[in-house]
Amino acid sequence: MGALKIEFEQTTLSQVLSAVKSGQIEQQGDAAENVYWLCYTAASDENQFRVWIEASGEMGGPEDRITNIAVKGIANEHPTPDCPTLPRQFDVLSFNNGIWLGTSETAVQHAFRSGLLRRGDQAFIGYHGKVPDNGNCEGGYDLLNSLYITFQGGVVTAVDAGQVTSC
Repeated sequence: MGALKIEFEQTTLSQVLSAVKSGQIEQQGDAAENVYWLCYTAASDENQFRVWIEASGEMGGPEDRITNIAVKGIANEHPTPDCPTLPRQFDVLSFNNGIWLGTSETAVQHAFRSGLLRRGDQAFIGYHGKVPDNGNCEGGYDLLNSLYITFQGGVVTAVDAGQVTSC
């Protein structure tokens, strides 16, 4: 988000809110279904979109560390009080893997040479494995990364990326 780099399970919703200086943290659900989020409406040269920056109530901890980011192209929708316009200095958005709205299906396949699971216009790639721990989790932590991509007309129209680490 411009100069603001969001790192899964490190950056908190409060840090994003403090940097952006607009929006409001929303919440819904309870227990394992509890989620907190910030929503913004933004535009690039070719796309108008909404971005949801989310923290699982369970996995994001009491600090609301970010565990998921979802972006979806929209058409003719206006900002709302709960999804305001993202200030211009933050609306240059990208994922580290180079995948973004408008990316061609060919470029996505090139970025993920190991292959994507496909079903219609939906694609998925994920990782589940062990990572070293700090002595608090016997055998190491479980790390789960996920990336869901939606295509329409041969280009990316939505991206949902997440990461959680657990014992």
